[in-house]
Amino acid sequence: MNAALLLAWLAASAAATVAGPEALGYQRAAVEAGQWWRLVTGGFVHTNAAHWALDLGALVLLLALARRSTRSALLVTLPLLATTTMLGEHLLLRHAWAVGLSGALHGLALLLAADRRQAPVVRLVGVLAVAKVLAELVSGPAAATAALIGAPVLVSQHALGLAAGLLFAAAGAAFGLGLRPGRYAPQASA
Repeated sequence: MNAALLLAWLAASAAATVAGPEALGYQRAAVEAGQWWRLVTGGFVHTNAAHWALDLGALVLLLALARRSTRSALLVTLPLLATTTMLGEHLLLRHAWAVGLSGALHGLALLLAADRRQAPVVRLVGVLAVAKVLAELVSGPAAATAALIGAPVLVSQHALGLAAGLLFAAAGAAFGLGLRPGRYAPQASA
């Protein structure tokens, strides 16, 4: 199941990136004109191959650090976090456009760190994600990253992703949901 979900993400994201930000990326004017689906597809579009590879690398790192039993849940949660982050962009911020999964990936790191069953290093990754975003909010993103992806880094997307991850963790705790083992994986037969 994990491999199938990861391959589905790779295929969708690669296809969306090839289609380009103009076709599928979040664009405020297009969403306001009724193209609400851009709130869903925007996270899967990237400015270029380097941007796509950065997000893929972060996803693979988070999956590698996560307990095996929660990896499918992470892959199922990722599009929900991405859509929540783009919705937050639309409702709270005024950027004309946004693409990429980095905001959702920051939220995924925080959500993963909130799971008490994860290894201590995973909690450290969550703390580092928060510290990175705070540093970016204070001193701005790395210019090298903007040059690499060919676009400005929207630090506000990273902050929105953290907020979405926190919201998902709180909802999981309140309603008994969350990254439970086996929730999205096939059950072994006896």
